Amino acid sequence: MNCNKCGNEIQEDSVFCNKCGEKINSTSNDEVAGASEIQNIPHIVSKSKFNTKLIVSISIILVIALSAGGWYYYDYSKKQEAAMKIQREQAYEQDLKKVVSDMLNTSTLAENMINTYSKVWSASIKMTLDDSRMASELGISISDVRKYFKNDDVGYIAFQGHFDTALKKIHNYYEQIGKNGELGSSREEISNSIRKLNTPPEKYKDAYNIAFELYSKYENYISFALSPNGSLTTYNQKANELSSNVVTKVKEFEVKLPLK
Repeated sequence: MNCNKCGNEIQEDSVFCNKCGEKINSTSNDEVAGASEIQNIPHIVSKSKFNTKLIVSISIILVIALSAGGWYYYDYSKKQEAAMKIQREQAYEQDLKKVVSDMLNTSTLAENMINTYSKVWSASIKMTLDDSRMASELGISISDVRKYFKNDDVGYIAFQGHFDTALKKIHNYYEQIGKNGELGSSREEISNSIRKLNTPPEKYKDAYNIAFELYSKYENYISFALSPNGSLTTYNQKANELSSNVVTKVKEFEVKLPLK
């Protein structure tokens, strides 16, 4: 080690320079360096604490942002789900009301056909049906009668008492003008619709059950229009009963869901 004043080389443990008498500073260079490092520690610690706080702050912000985003997505999904549920229910309601309306309209067509069968049936029991009489019973022109009905050799459609012949010719007439086909197509379409609607939303279960009961009555009523059978008295009685049942079920349905 050297003296700070004169530069004389002195021993490490010397207190004074043996040449100039200068007092030797006992703090070593290593100690000075150590002291310097110690002085820098607070700055390092301070910087480290700042970095930690920054990371924590950023983490909190990210957590809040993710939570807010998650809640927004959850809320949005719930609203979308609720909106879609309402749309499905509205669509179901419209489809259910339509099938009931279709059954009512088709039943009206069937009723007209049943009434015609009944009138011609009754007339054929009492008298021989010629072109003029058939035109009167059906409410069509004589030329249309001659177009759609095949007469026998003497110009008669059905002799008195031959109501089976009269009914067969009415059935053939409806076949030619498309009434049977129209009734059959509507019947099939309604049947398909009822099957598709057999899993109603909770709020429409009662209405669907009434519609399904209506469908059972409707089916029997359509069968009477397409295939008249039995005696005239039982035919009329059963047709009237089914017609009344159809109307009653439609009214019950409208208590739940008005058609208009």
